[in-house]
Amino acid sequence: MSSLVKNRRMILSTLWIFVTLNYIYCDILGLMDAGLLKQYITAASIKTIAMIFTMFVGTPTIYYLFLGTVEILTTLFIFWYAWRWLRTEE
Repeated sequence: MSSLVKNRRMILSTLWIFVTLNYIYCDILGLMDAGLLKQYITAASIKTIAMIFTMFVGTPTIYYLFLGTVEILTTLFIFWYAWRWLRTEE
């Protein structure tokens, strides 16, 4: 296996760990904020779409806007990076 493939796998794995921990951290902070919890209790089917939607409903806190933006941008980068990788192997 080439070092480029190993490097891409490591980058993608690290980014998924980062964004997953970011999801958890933001959700835990949200659970500590009673007002925010009441606003955002929903059955979200897709986390990223739900995050984009909830950023524009009600009055989100600064940390929610920051962490939500980081999650969305990281997730979009992961999809783009993986998609580009798959297209170069074809």
